[in-house]
Amino acid sequence: FFPTTDGWIALGANTPRQLLRLLEVLELSELAADPTYFAEPLDAESPTTFVRSRDPAALKTIIAQRLQMLRADELEERLATRGVPAAKVRKLGEFAEAALGHGRISTVTLRDGDTEVMSPGLGFGARRHPG
Repeated sequence: FFPTTDGWIALGANTPRQLLRLLEVLELSELAADPTYFAEPLDAESPTTFVRSRDPAALKTIIAQRLQMLRADELEERLATRGVPAAKVRKLGEFAEAALGHGRISTVTLRDGDTEVMSPGLGFGARRHPG
């Protein structure tokens, strides 16, 4: 998880291809060939194994500094189009509002006397079995 100008973003760039694309989006491509961070330059055609950095703490610091200058919602979209696992960290209310707006979750209305509350549904249908 990394702080951004408008919240937090979670990243999952673990393969050479994903990390290369992340570095491109962050305009840090030169790091992929820097022997300070990698014994061999990162290559998009490398086997899909986890990336191993010579100095992961320093690499993470540089990435974190760049992320602090960017918006999580914009990063999420840009990284998704490049195939990099990333998600803006949302509060439950933000998630529910966005998911409802895109028709991604079903809802049920719960009633207690005069009070009505809309709640996320089960995510699947349920019905009584005759018998």
